[in-house]
Amino acid sequence: MRVPIPLSKYWMALKEAAEDAGERTDKQELVLAILATTPIDGVALAERLRSYRLLRNADLPGLFATDENVIHLPGPTLGRKGAGSAY
Repeated sequence: MRVPIPLSKYWMALKEAAEDAGERTDKQELVLAILATTPIDGVALAERLRSYRLLRNADLPGLFATDENVIHLPGPTLGRKGAGSAY
């Protein structure tokens, strides 16, 4: 299964929250626990699927409000090459 990096980080944060609450676990067990305790309700699952499909990285609860996942590339300078400052 391929997991986008921000979602993988959120998954790790969930695991760490469980550990902070005293539960020794791993990411696989966390997924299995969520699966095993999720009711089979087609309407609710359809709502979750639609929400997930519309989710943006910025929508993940507060964990990724920084630009840690942004690569900053040097941009072009203003003005023509070799010309003095325009300002």
